[in-house]
Amino acid sequence: MHKIELLLRVFVVALAACAFVGCGGQPEEKGEVKEEKEEASNTAPSPTPTKQDGAAKAAKAPPELALGGGMTDPRSGLEIAVAEQDVAYDVPPDAPGSLKGKTNAMPSFDPTSERLLVFEVGISNPTDHPLSLHPEAFTLEDANGNRFDRVIHSDVVGAGTYRLEEFLPGQSRSTRVGFEAPRDGQDLRLVFRPAGSAVALWIIPSVGEMPSGGVPAEAG
Repeated sequence: MHKIELLLRVFVVALAACAFVGCGGQPEEKGEVKEEKEEASNTAPSPTPTKQDGAAKAAKAPPELALGGGMTDPRSGLEIAVAEQDVAYDVPPDAPGSLKGKTNAMPSFDPTSERLLVFEVGISNPTDHPLSLHPEAFTLEDANGNRFDRVIHSDVVGAGTYRLEEFLPGQSRSTRVGFEAPRDGQDLRLVFRPAGSAVALWIIPSVGEMPSGGVPAEAG
């Protein structure tokens, strides 16, 4: 009886030790397989950009045009062209002190540091349905996106052009847009933003080199 009890105790202790340290080594093999999978997932190469991704990014950039160039608005179908011979006024007709007895419509204009840039914009509707466009779709900006003051009351711009304009099928018309720009401005751009996002832009290399519209004569 003592031998049997001893054998039973040895067997129980052996079972307990096997349960504590593990038997057969299979759990360790499973752990090793899991670690190998984790290493494979960590070293897997990241997907490289495709040509389609690059083309999509390039498509978002608005075209840069020179003065005199034109484009078609992909959203509406209107054809937009900016005249090459645009004018910079050193002293606009209604700048401070330029006309006697006239109400000053440009109180913020400083002729010592600014010029009034006036752009002639041709707009055509080649579609078979009416289209509308507001001249405020145009902005004057620098390379960092800073915008310059719009001029809407100058005699050389014409306040009447600053309203929503309708273009009938086949109709073409021109309008003027004006802005106060620094005399030393470089690489400015006239930006076409019909719905908030830039669709196209025209580069103005140097404000100081733009032809002058002259100094208007004072009213007698």
